Amino acid sequence: MMCMKELAAAGHALGADVDGPSGTGDYQTLVLAKSKAQLEAIWATTEACLNRAYANKKSETSARSGVTWLWFTQNGPTLNWCGIPAPGVDKLGGRGPQKDWYAIWIACRSNQKSLPDVNKGIFW
Repeated sequence: MMCMKELAAAGHALGADVDGPSGTGDYQTLVLAKSKAQLEAIWATTEACLNRAYANKKSETSARSGVTWLWFTQNGPTLNWCGIPAPGVDKLGGRGPQKDWYAIWIACRSNQKSLPDVNKGIFW
């Protein structure tokens, strides 16, 4: 979960809108900026952190949300994982005033029995 805290701190330092991390065990962080270029350096740092923190990485595809990258580590009988929609930095979308802003959106869980079903969604 340290990568999420680093992502949030980098977003705050950039002056981006940051939501999260909060809670215990279940974390999501969303960092928004008007410029894709602003978030690309943060994304590179976040991806490097995830690659160091988790032993495995794979892609899952769903009709609902497209490709999700999952980083995970087996911890005895349970898994710790983080997921990010590919390509890492993308437009937020939707209908709100920030729909054309760019986002890095990450969800992490610990002590899980399995990886998430990306067809059901892993974000809010």
